Amino acid sequence: MGGAETAAAAAIAALAAAWLVYRLERAAARRRQVSSARAVLLGVWRGMVEGHAGGPGWGELYVMTNDAEGAATAAASIAQDAPPARYARVPVLPTAPLAALISSAHAGDLVSAETIYFANIGLWHLEVFNQLVVQQSHLVAQYDAKVFEKKLGERRRSLIARAIGSQASVSNRAGVGEPFADGSWYRQLRESLEVDIARLDAERGKRWYPAGERRLAFGDAAAALAVLALAGVLLATNIGGGARVPHPQQLPTLTDPYR
Repeated sequence: MGGAETAAAAAIAALAAAWLVYRLERAAARRRQVSSARAVLLGVWRGMVEGHAGGPGWGELYVMTNDAEGAATAAASIAQDAPPARYARVPVLPTAPLAALISSAHAGDLVSAETIYFANIGLWHLEVFNQLVVQQSHLVAQYDAKVFEKKLGERRRSLIARAIGSQASVSNRAGVGEPFADGSWYRQLRESLEVDIARLDAERGKRWYPAGERRLAFGDAAAALAVLALAGVLLATNIGGGARVPHPQQLPTLTDPYR
């Protein structure tokens, strides 16, 4: 094999080795991205649905329980001059988990567009709900002492109770977007999270071409063809015994006519 052929073979081998190292590093980085996105999705889902120590999450506890009948019953109970202090401790709901989904570096990539969409809708409703909860807490704190005053007239007491009951009804239904209804943002978000988690679980099990990496198959094919071509050239050279080195022709022997 000549010097030019040796240099070409070395270049092809170096390019194939560089591509292999690049692919291994990229595959490892992509697997880390898949694991990171899955951890965010699973953390949000578990906080919403499973909760801690086997209890229900904040979504199941404070969102899904706000059905139409329960909200109406609670509002009617307060409006019927029930002590409003019983309802003073309505907690605000966490918005950071949904914000983390929206601002995730993998939004629209490993985290589906559906999950991002319903997280946006849910974040809007939770912000409205939290604002109404704060207003309700201020209303209860302002009139809590007056409701129990004996000198307060029954008409005035009834008006205060109905105002607090109306505030509770608005926050528990319209404020949180009626998530108990079929096709609500909460149900859609929960289902979308489950689909994304299952999809990433499947991607973690793939040894080749995880999500977003399938186009690298063309580079793999080109590298494999180059290596096969190089192997074919080397094999053909060895079988043929190598290139024959030309020998200079011997000049014919001249006879001296005068001898």
